[in-house]
Amino acid sequence: MSVPKAIAKSTRVLTRKQMREEHGIDVCNATLLRWESTSNFPKRFYLTQKNPVWLQHEVESWLVARSQDTQPNDITAAATGARLSEAVS
Repeated sequence: MSVPKAIAKSTRVLTRKQMREEHGIDVCNATLLRWESTSNFPKRFYLTQKNPVWLQHEVESWLVARSQDTQPNDITAAATGARLSEAVS
């Protein structure tokens, strides 16, 4: 019996509490769901009906990719642009 690649890489899973405490990912569930639906965050799976978890290696890969992203996100760019235009006025 072969083990799926995702499981072979890391069998450690993270709960929302662990993501917050160990990795500093402290966002609401609605934000996580939105990120997951747009493929901007690893998808959750359920150990039990009400226990969502994420594979640790996927979350850590996401953090590395995010830290290397030099492009500001749209919200940051909009906020910075608004502050700059207010300062000029």
